[in-house]
Amino acid sequence: MNEATPLVINGVLYTSTSMSQVAALDAVTGKTLWTYDPKTYENGTPANIGFVHRGVSYWEDGDDKRVIYATGDGYLIALNAKTGEPIASFGKEGRVDLTKGLRRPIDRSLYACSSPPVICRDVVVIRHQSGAASRDAARRCAWIRRANGRTEVDFSNDSPRG
Repeated sequence: MNEATPLVINGVLYTSTSMSQVAALDAVTGKTLWTYDPKTYENGTPANIGFVHRGVSYWEDGDDKRVIYATGDGYLIALNAKTGEPIASFGKEGRVDLTKGLRRPIDRSLYACSSPPVICRDVVVIRHQSGAASRDAARRCAWIRRANGRTEVDFSNDSPRG
């Protein structure tokens, strides 16, 4: 069953699958433009929610256009909206591990993200679900900063703008 809410931006439909895969389609013809598979299924069935994914988010700054989403195994991924390739300067080769800094041993099968991130300016807010009922994970907030061609992701509680 597909629970994703697709986005249509400039004639391109962006959507996700229950396996945290993402596809871009021509909104008029339905032709697949690209697909991306993070292989979330390799980490087993996601915590509490099974294989469920509800969509992606879109961010742009001039010519830099990105599809940003969180996966069923607890990663935040940024893809080039035109090509579907991971943004190498975002986190580590296009992905950020949302379990980092939780100050406890991590069992990846207990952490999942199924809802699209909310993006406001340069802030990405993620609802992180946890089989371990982690309040830390549920409150993850990523401040996205770009400097010297690299994207830095900071999970502190302080805004980079002060």
